[in-house]
Amino acid sequence: MQHSLEKAADFVSAENSLSQPTTTIDKTEGEQEIETLEGVDDEEANLIDGWNNCKKNPQHFNFIPVDQFTIKMLPQSHQNQDVYEYVKTVSSLTVLVAVAFTSPNRPTLRADSKLHYSMHDDRKVKRYRKASGTVVAVHHYHEPCWCSNCQSSDLPSQSRWELEVDTASHVVFDELEASHTKLTLFFDTRSSAKVTLSDVRLEASVDIEKDICRLCCVTCDKDLGAKLQGMFKRYLKLWDAVYSKYKRIRNACQLAIIVSHPHGCAKHISLGKWVDKFQAEGYFKKFTYTTDTCPGSSGALVNLIGFNKAWDANVHTGKDGPLNFSSCGYFTPI
Repeated sequence: MQHSLEKAADFVSAENSLSQPTTTIDKTEGEQEIETLEGVDDEEANLIDGWNNCKKNPQHFNFIPVDQFTIKMLPQSHQNQDVYEYVKTVSSLTVLVAVAFTSPNRPTLRADSKLHYSMHDDRKVKRYRKASGTVVAVHHYHEPCWCSNCQSSDLPSQSRWELEVDTASHVVFDELEASHTKLTLFFDTRSSAKVTLSDVRLEASVDIEKDICRLCCVTCDKDLGAKLQGMFKRYLKLWDAVYSKYKRIRNACQLAIIVSHPHGCAKHISLGKWVDKFQAEGYFKKFTYTTDTCPGSSGALVNLIGFNKAWDANVHTGKDGPLNFSSCGYFTPI
């Protein structure tokens, strides 16, 4: 997998001339970005083949491997330890979403559109798909665990950790698809000690129009649960520090950062700028941005530096012409 860290650093330091943010009714339509594999699961050769034959970003110049990311790769205005640690913490909470089933309930067309809904033709085909997601909450319960091992055990664990994971609804459409989903944590490099969780449910109903999906998975591994709980607490603390520091200049800097699993491979960081924000109903907004993505990036958290926390996160949806665009995120008033 070839990449150029020097070009990535040059890219994020450049001052781009972009349009001013606007507030309009969202009309964005485009191609959604899932990596699909014919009838296979984790065959590494197929993942590398997708990377090497990528048509959107053939050289992947602006994708930085997470283990090679440094503070100097941030724009000069954001070369701050809190921002750097924030990106690293988001990376630690980013997960690979792998789905081995396509629901017969998927619609043929997207909401209010003549465009085909993602994977609608795969309802009768054995095809494995890869995308991205982010842990957005960790809860510890002193109650019986519902993981598959505990359900088949005479001595189920009496303690469990539930993880809430945000991704896009075109990645996981309904409960049937959630039950055939695996979430892989800590896939930072090809040699990483990965952890895969396969007990997955829908946390709430998906929203096709806003492209929002929240999953819930469970573990009774106390070391893993405590580790993730600590990571998430650190994420909240760093988010607050970064928001407080950059909220007044967010429209001038327009920094948008994505950590994803392009082509289902190990995590990469990409940096760019948001271009426009679109007002949907209520407090929901979606964004377009220059931040590079690839198939497999669908569902990754779009980190809009300086904006208040979206309770329903903006996750990556797809591309529309030269720009990428997000789902609708729910922003509380500032």
